[in-house]
Amino acid sequence: MSSDKWTKNTTKAVVSQFLGFMLDAYDLLFVSSLTPILSKVLLPKTLPAWLSFYIVMIGYAFTLIGRPVGSAIFGNLGDKLGRRDTLMITILGFSIMSAITAAIPTYAAIGISAYIIFSVLRFIQGIFIGGEYAAG
Repeated sequence: MSSDKWTKNTTKAVVSQFLGFMLDAYDLLFVSSLTPILSKVLLPKTLPAWLSFYIVMIGYAFTLIGRPVGSAIFGNLGDKLGRRDTLMITILGFSIMSAITAAIPTYAAIGISAYIIFSVLRFIQGIFIGGEYAAG
């Protein structure tokens, strides 16, 4: 049997991991619920609604593809730098990617580049999310 006790540092680790998970779940729900709006903003209006919906969901899926990449990168980084610093880096990166995603210009402003930027940012955000799970 292990005689590990619940310490103040354990509480901090659990709370920070829980907050990271909550941010991740909120992001998943928020972007999924905005897909009909994003499909009108990031893609040409000439596309059928069902097709633009699926295209945005494919861009959104890049977040899920980036997660194992982030777990591999930040899991190893956590072993070298320490879990606390790595967790802070991943949560900060996740937050910055969310803010930049909110500032993407529309299709009317920059064309298909809006969707490409969205997809790339979602992939990078997925890397940070995967790193957050590995660092915690």
